[in-house]
Amino acid sequence: MNISKNLNMILVLVLTITFSLNLAAEEESYESYDSIINELSSKQSSLLSSYSSHPIHIGFGYVNSTSKINGAGIPVDKMTLQGAQLSLGMDLFENFSSTVQLTYLTPNTKNNTEMEAMEFDLVGMFKPELSRVVDGRFGVGLGIRNVDIKAPQTQTEFTNPLAMLIAGIEAKITKQVGFVTEVTFKNALTSSNAEKHVVDFGLRVDGHF
Repeated sequence: MNISKNLNMILVLVLTITFSLNLAAEEESYESYDSIINELSSKQSSLLSSYSSHPIHIGFGYVNSTSKINGAGIPVDKMTLQGAQLSLGMDLFENFSSTVQLTYLTPNTKNNTEMEAMEFDLVGMFKPELSRVVDGRFGVGLGIRNVDIKAPQTQTEFTNPLAMLIAGIEAKITKQVGFVTEVTFKNALTSSNAEKHVVDFGLRVDGHF
């Protein structure tokens, strides 16, 4: 009789322990689920916070463009053009952006040779913060440059594909407005055209929205 009572007590104890362990496991699983949700939420918040509060930027400015010329019948080896540039871009994530640029360079004449150009560029930019009011600007890009050259002995119009490297700074006048200074080195991707190398100096005002 005592053995039967002891077995009953042991069985009750085993069932109680098993039930308690199941409750603990379920509670732990709920806590793990909550922790996963919290972790995912924090990562999402961190990702969203990495985006700029003003992801769209529009710019307008001045460009001074110097071209290295090497073509038959063209009596100049260098030509400097000036013009205007319009840009539209978006911040992809923290410190990185992509921008499209349209540049028109007005005609200039040297040694009876007239030259003008229009250019479309796609640029990727890395913008590290150098100080509270100044950001660096380091980028690469590809461009298409349409060039028209009229010389006494020849007239040529061609489209030059370009690869480019960009370096500059942006001074933050306000949170929405910045003043950009850039130097761009461009190299023709084909050797068949008269224009071989280009160096641009640009001043631009960017608005961030």
